[in-house]
Amino acid sequence: MSKRKILIDCDPGHDDAVAILYAARHLDLVGISTVHGNNTVENTTRNALAILELAGLDVPLAMGCAEPLAQRRVAAAAVHGKGGLDGADLAEPKRRPVDMHAVDFIIDMGRRHRGELVLATIGPETNVAMALRREPRLKDWLQEITVMGGSTGPGNVTPAAEFNIYCDPEAAWAVFNSGIPIRMVGLNVTRRTGFDQADIDRMKASGRKVACVVADLMAFYLARQRERH
Repeated sequence: MSKRKILIDCDPGHDDAVAILYAARHLDLVGISTVHGNNTVENTTRNALAILELAGLDVPLAMGCAEPLAQRRVAAAAVHGKGGLDGADLAEPKRRPVDMHAVDFIIDMGRRHRGELVLATIGPETNVAMALRREPRLKDWLQEITVMGGSTGPGNVTPAAEFNIYCDPEAAWAVFNSGIPIRMVGLNVTRRTGFDQADIDRMKASGRKVACVVADLMAFYLARQRERH
């Protein structure tokens, strides 16, 4: 059985770094696009490239939108650190993004993999909203959009707002009203999937390079979560 083709639009971020590694192992990861969100788009791009190099993954990556459609940009340094992926000694990446803006990259990948591609948006929806505006046929080319965002319960920025949607609500509105099948994985779901110190210790004990780096990242992330809650 062939693996499902997936394009990840993201803003790494500790959670997004793990998502990239997991997707590369279990799915056909055809590309990555980066966006503002947890940090500046320059930093989220650098972080994504560093994770790809760490794992030896040959996946094309395009840098995307630096600002929301209409709102002022926000960030999450209190959660992910000053650089957006603090806690591990990641080498400065040697690779560069492809010579194409993420908006055009998403359109190109949708065209190339018509009817087969799942677009997983695990950051703000700015790139995707812009891609739909630029190429309306994209809605017919994508199999579905899987959104990590929103919540059926309390938010994590305000009592009602989840971070990814809060970063660019106008873009989220455009995506949710695009007519593309949406699979929403909200904060109410992600709060049920967690890790603890025992998981970190097991990764460290494996001695594998990628696992040890992820353990360091998760230790930082867990400490920040405990400080905040």
